[in-house]
Amino acid sequence: MSAENGKKLIDVTHVSAKGTSSRITLPKKVSSMLNVKDGSIIAFYKTEGGILIELLK
Repeated sequence: MSAENGKKLIDVTHVSAKGTSSRITLPKKVSSMLNVKDGSIIAFYKTEGGILIELLK
């Protein structure tokens, strides 16, 4: 699915509450694209267009 602004939807997920935090589960497609494994460290960056997710380790 493509949007007019050039973004491409990969997948969607739900948010759940965990104490005072929010928790998301990365969809399999996304975790595979990022090569996320158990114990991986993921960074979230605020950009002009939204949020950038990057695998650090």
